[in-house]
Amino acid sequence: YESCLLFTTGYQAMVGAIMAMADKDTTLVLDAYAHACILDGTFLAAGVPGRQAEVRFFNHNSPKSLERILKTKERKNAIVLVEGIYSLDGDKGKISEFVEICERYGAALIVDDAHGTGTLGHRGTGIVEELGLTPKQVPVVVSTFSKTFGGIGGILLGDADIVDMVKHSARSFLFSASLPVPIVAAASTILDMLEDNGPALVSELHQKAEYFRGKLTGAGFDLGASNTHIMPVMCREERKALFMHVALLECGVFMVPITYPGVKVGEERLRVNITRGHTQEDMDTALELLKTYGEAFFVLSGDEIGPYEA
Repeated sequence: YESCLLFTTGYQAMVGAIMAMADKDTTLVLDAYAHACILDGTFLAAGVPGRQAEVRFFNHNSPKSLERILKTKERKNAIVLVEGIYSLDGDKGKISEFVEICERYGAALIVDDAHGTGTLGHRGTGIVEELGLTPKQVPVVVSTFSKTFGGIGGILLGDADIVDMVKHSARSFLFSASLPVPIVAAASTILDMLEDNGPALVSELHQKAEYFRGKLTGAGFDLGASNTHIMPVMCREERKALFMHVALLECGVFMVPITYPGVKVGEERLRVNITRGHTQEDMDTALELLKTYGEAFFVLSGDEIGPYEA
């Protein structure tokens, strides 16, 4: 990409980008599973007096649904907002198909690649690299230093004209503080690591993710639509997810429970996020504990856990 702008957080980068680019002639088109930063930026843009954008949603990861929206939009311009990897379901966005549809209808595509940066593509530069796409096809990418980079900070990548416009218009950039120097130094070091050894680092991550996925599915766990290193272990009941979380935590394994309102009732889950830092022993320990408690709390069988005791 030609230019880059750093924000204090990834959340602020997306909110600022949307508010800077959208106006009364814009239809903002969102995936139904859009992250909170996309939702909040969109709703703020839709509420600016005299600049209110139209807001439309399409079915999750559905090219057909996106095309229907673009055919029926009421504004002259359109911005489509999607993600490289969806953080709760662990599935990749169908970016190549969305690029084709956006080109057909003259819409701009913004990709939130927070979970793809450092994990996708031969060199770890994200979903755009993995799919062999170009900056012309994906004109704006937003990412973060809070995932692979282990710090804080947001990144907006695009043409110099786009970045310059956002720099002078985004309130979340203009009225916020700069990143602390140690955070920038840490991010720079990790970038150096990716440039020097990215293919090996990404390959190791994918090997570990494939191993863990194979063992989970072999044991009978439902991982939803996941096809990345992020895997939802579907529990489909709040108590099952929370009981599993507590039992695992007491054994030294931290696995985040996601319950309503973070997900719909009946879609409660634990989220597995495999990293290069996990050793073989770490993964095998977690797998054995998941199988033990998956049986104990009826996650694997799908049986009811029973009513609350008075």
